[in-house]
Amino acid sequence: MPDVDTFEQRLGDALRSDADTSVPRFDPAAIARVAVLADRTRGSGRVAARRNRRVPRRMWLLVAATLTVAGGLIAAGSGLLRPTAVNPSDAVPSQPVIAQVSPSTESVPAPTDDAAAPATAGMINDADAILLASATVGWMSTSTAIYRTRDMGSTWTAVGPAGWSSFAHVQFVNAETAYATSKVPGSDGAPLSIAGPMTIAATHDGGTSWVEATIDAPSGMANMGLSFRTPENGFVTFFTQDGTDVRVFETTDGGRTWASPVRSSAPRMLYLLKDLSGDPATGAHALVLTNSISPGRPFDNNVYYSLDGGATWTKRAFPISGRAPARKMKGASLWADGSGRIVLAMDVEGDEQVYTSDDDGQSWQFVRDLGPDGGHVQLLSATEWIFASGSAVLSTEDGGATWRTTEGGLRVYAYEVSFASPDRGWALLDCSSYPAEGLGAYCPDTKPGVIDGTHVFLTTTDGGRTWARIAG
Repeated sequence: MPDVDTFEQRLGDALRSDADTSVPRFDPAAIARVAVLADRTRGSGRVAARRNRRVPRRMWLLVAATLTVAGGLIAAGSGLLRPTAVNPSDAVPSQPVIAQVSPSTESVPAPTDDAAAPATAGMINDADAILLASATVGWMSTSTAIYRTRDMGSTWTAVGPAGWSSFAHVQFVNAETAYATSKVPGSDGAPLSIAGPMTIAATHDGGTSWVEATIDAPSGMANMGLSFRTPENGFVTFFTQDGTDVRVFETTDGGRTWASPVRSSAPRMLYLLKDLSGDPATGAHALVLTNSISPGRPFDNNVYYSLDGGATWTKRAFPISGRAPARKMKGASLWADGSGRIVLAMDVEGDEQVYTSDDDGQSWQFVRDLGPDGGHVQLLSATEWIFASGSAVLSTEDGGATWRTTEGGLRVYAYEVSFASPDRGWALLDCSSYPAEGLGAYCPDTKPGVIDGTHVFLTTTDGGRTWARIAG
């Protein structure tokens, strides 16, 4: 956990330098306390020293911005409780313009060397995103490479597009499909003021071959993100810090061509947008936005989601009840596919709760409290959800009618988790912040609190009952 005073100072500096005069100012100390609470309860366990090139995502989520259409969640406890209906707000689509199709692009071969090798400590220390996409196949990205495994992580092969030595963003979609974007020339990887040509590469055969296309990243943007409905249909979204200017590029042919951008805006947030890219570990996604608490104002009890990269947004009321009072701040992970079925994992100031809707969020059915011990939520489908928290992995495959709880011998405080099924999963640990109770089992000899950059990669094939250290 990063030092709170340091976080407050960085947050205050960022807001003083970047704030839009139309956005209300707020108390950085209060937001720091909220961010620390969110970081603890969502179970990320990331520290600022992990990687200098990126501030941990959930620490900067003054608005929750999480992607999910094959996402993730799960729970603790037992039973299926009956619903409390909520009166939602109306849908609020933005006003896009008609896009034009960009020129087609050529196929670029990837390296053919398939000599897989065990992961190195350097790979694990630089790991940016992971996805266990099936029982044996998964991905890992670092700042300089993309790797794929076909044996659950025992060995890895570099499969990135030929000639690429760095990446701005990488998004894994399934066992065969991944997308990557290049850095804008002259940007040095900095997310602010993105402008210029950007190459987007896509593979649909596990990295054997890639297609590339180039778009013109718009000027004046704060950052960007990737989201996907299907392996062939996805979006690259650029946005300003206040969300008033959003540009959405779409592909419908697997990245071979990208339509010229639809211009839109995000729902008006109380605070600056810092991220609209979501969690790379969840595969295909929907964009999700929620507000933070504003001093002197009641909490805006609404969740906004987009299935088209932010071109249009749907506004729905959060469930409000005795377990989720209107005054308490709420965060969300959300699964939706446009059919009307929605799964909502709602964090109410550290208490994780699960709800479902079969009428596109017009009413919500309470499923279960997951408890205050925050963890990692994965919504693999409309009915299969996984919740990894400390020593337990909780899972349901029937939409919450029945649950399985698997207790491990030691608590696993991971900053990144990816499960392909209730039994098979991965976890990344940061040994510099790992509790003393687990150091002997998973981490090299080091003192708690010592920032040494040592990260560890673990795998489980029995739902978290036991974990094996693969590398780090």
